[in-house]
Amino acid sequence: AVRPDNPDVVFAGSYGGLLTRTDVRSGFQRDVNPWPLNPMGHSAVDAKYRMQWTFPIVISPHDPNTMYIGSNVVFKTTNEGESWTPISGDLTRNDPKTLGASGGPLTRDQTSVEYYGTVFTIAESPVEKGVIWAGSDDGVVQVTKDGGQTWNKVTPAGLPEWTRISIIEASSHEKGKAYLAGNRFQLNDFAPYLYKTTDYGTTWTRINSGIGATEFTRVIREDPVRAGLLFAGTERGVWVSFDDGAAWQRLQRNLPPVPVHDLAIKEGDLVAATHGRAFWILDDIGPLRQLRPEITAKDAHLFRPRDAYRTLGGATVRYWLKQGGQKVTLEFLDPKGRSIRKFTSDPDSIWVADSTRMMSEDQIRIDSLASLGVMPDAARKPDAAERPNPFSVFESGWRYLPLPSAPNKAGANSFTWNMRYPDGVGFNGLIMWAAGTSGPAAPPGAYTVKLTVGDKTETQTLKLLKDPRSNATQADLDEQFGFLQQVQAKADEGNNAVRTIRNVKAQLTDRKAKAGGGVRSAALEKLIGPLVEQLSAIEAEIYQVKNRSGQDPLNYPIKLNNQIGALAGVVASAEAKPTAQSYEVFKILSEQLGAQTTKLKSLLETGLGGVNAELGRLGLTSIVPSPEQVSEK
Repeated sequence: AVRPDNPDVVFAGSYGGLLTRTDVRSGFQRDVNPWPLNPMGHSAVDAKYRMQWTFPIVISPHDPNTMYIGSNVVFKTTNEGESWTPISGDLTRNDPKTLGASGGPLTRDQTSVEYYGTVFTIAESPVEKGVIWAGSDDGVVQVTKDGGQTWNKVTPAGLPEWTRISIIEASSHEKGKAYLAGNRFQLNDFAPYLYKTTDYGTTWTRINSGIGATEFTRVIREDPVRAGLLFAGTERGVWVSFDDGAAWQRLQRNLPPVPVHDLAIKEGDLVAATHGRAFWILDDIGPLRQLRPEITAKDAHLFRPRDAYRTLGGATVRYWLKQGGQKVTLEFLDPKGRSIRKFTSDPDSIWVADSTRMMSEDQIRIDSLASLGVMPDAARKPDAAERPNPFSVFESGWRYLPLPSAPNKAGANSFTWNMRYPDGVGFNGLIMWAAGTSGPAAPPGAYTVKLTVGDKTETQTLKLLKDPRSNATQADLDEQFGFLQQVQAKADEGNNAVRTIRNVKAQLTDRKAKAGGGVRSAALEKLIGPLVEQLSAIEAEIYQVKNRSGQDPLNYPIKLNNQIGALAGVVASAEAKPTAQSYEVFKILSEQLGAQTTKLKSLLETGLGGVNAELGRLGLTSIVPSPEQVSEK
C-alpha cells in the first residue's frame, strides 16, 4: 500500500508475516507489525490473533493517516504503525477444526504465518466514511457502518460454505454498494463466484454470467469513472462487463492465459497483477468508458482521447469502424484550427516510389556481383522483406521516412501521433552528429483530431500537457516552439541548397553524356567542369561531404547544416525558453549559410546561362535547378 499523499512511503507484507514501512527515498525500512510474531511452529490456536501471509493492507480513501490490516480481526492505525487498535472481534468462522497445525508426522509444514480463519480482504467505502467491509478466507462477509464499533454478518445466502472471499470492492459511485469475488478451487470447485449488493449486504445478486464455468475468480474491480463498468480477474485472464455484471466478455487481447490475482485502475490504465508473468497494463480504458451500443451501431466513431503529456512521446487516438477496408483520414489541427499533419490508411506514395527505386538499385548491385561470379543467382529479386530499412540511418544516412498509415480494420483501431510537426528536409545519405530532421514538438494546448471515413467526419479535442515537473510557462514554451520553427526553416534552406546542387550536377552529368563527347561537346565540357567545381565547393561548406558512416563526423568537422541541426537539439533539450546564447548562435549560423546560398543563387544565374545556351545549340534540354531528390547510383 502506498500513501496517496506521499508516494515515497510504502507498506508491504512479506511471506514471513512481516509488515514493513519503507521510505523509498532514503531506503529506510522498519517493522510495524500490530503484534509480536509467533515463534516458528506455533499453532494458530496458541495465538491471540491469527494472520495470513497475504494479509490485506488498506489505506483509508478518506484519510491517508488511517490504515487497516487484517488478522482474524481488523486492526487500525493512525500513525503509520507506531500503534494499532483492534476495531472488531473475530470476523471469521473461528472453527477449531481448521485452526490446528498441519503436516507431520515427522515435521509440521506450517510456519505460524499460514493460518486459516483470517480476514483476507478489507475495503472502506470511498463515498461513505466508516463503512468498512471485511471478508475472510473461510467464507464470512461482515460490514460495519460506524467505523468498527458494530459489525454485521452479511455473507451472501447462496455462497457455498468455505468460499475464500478473495476481494471485496466497495463502490465509488453509490452508498451501500459493493462487489465481491470468491473462489473454492482448493475444494475442487472451479466455478466463478462474483456477487454484488446495493443495500449494505442485506441482499446479494450473483453476477458471473458469461464467464467460463471453470474460470474461478480472484478479483473484481469497479471503474471509478463509469458506473457499471466492471473488470474481473480469473484463473486464466481478464473479463469486462459494461452492464454492472449482467453479462461478461473476455478482455484478453495479447494477455497470456495466466492467473490474474489483482486488478487496479490507475490514471485511466488497467493494471493486472498475474501469477507467473508479473504486471500487464492495458493502456487507456477511455474507449471502454465511452463504449455504448449506439456507438458500435455507427459506421465510424472517434473516441474522446485522453490528455497526453508531451514527455511521453505520443498521443494515442482510438476510433471505431463498423466495416474494415474503408479509406480513413486522420488530421491533427492546432489550437487555431490550422492543419498540422494528415495521415491516411493509404500507403505513403513517396515511400512506395522510393522503396521501389531502392529495390531497383539493389538489383543492379546484385547483377553486378553476379557478373563477376561472386553471386551466381543473378536472377534473384529482392522481395519486400529485403527492402532497405528506412530507419537504419546510423550507417546508411538519412532516407525519407514513410508517414505511418492510419489503420482501417473492422472494430476498434488506434493511432499514435508523435505530437510533432512535419519533419524537415533531408537528402539521401545525410549523416549528422547529434542532430536530425525531426519536426518540433507541438506546444501545450487544446488541439483538434478530425476523423474522416467516406463522407462522414467526426472531431474531438486532444489536450497536450506540459511536463508537470517543469516550471516553464505557456509563453516560454510558445517561444521555444516558434524559435524551433525558425531553426528548422533555416536547416531546410541549407539542405534544399544541397539537394539543388546535387540535382544540377546530376543534370550536368546527364547532358554531358548525351552530348556524345569529341569536338562536338568540347565547348560544353569546358563550361561544365568549372561550374561543377564551384557547386561542389558550396556544397562542401554547407554539408560535410566526406561523411560515409555515422562515425565519420568524429574525423571530419561538421558543417553548417549539422551545426544548425545541433542547435535545434540544444533548444529542444528541455521545457524552457531559448537562451540568449541560442539566439546569438542562430544569428551567426544564419549569416554564414546566407553567404553560401547567395553565392549559389548567383552561380546558378550566371553559370547556367552559358551552359544552357550551348545545350540549346546542341539540341539538348536546358538545365532547370530544382531541390527534387535525385537517384543515387
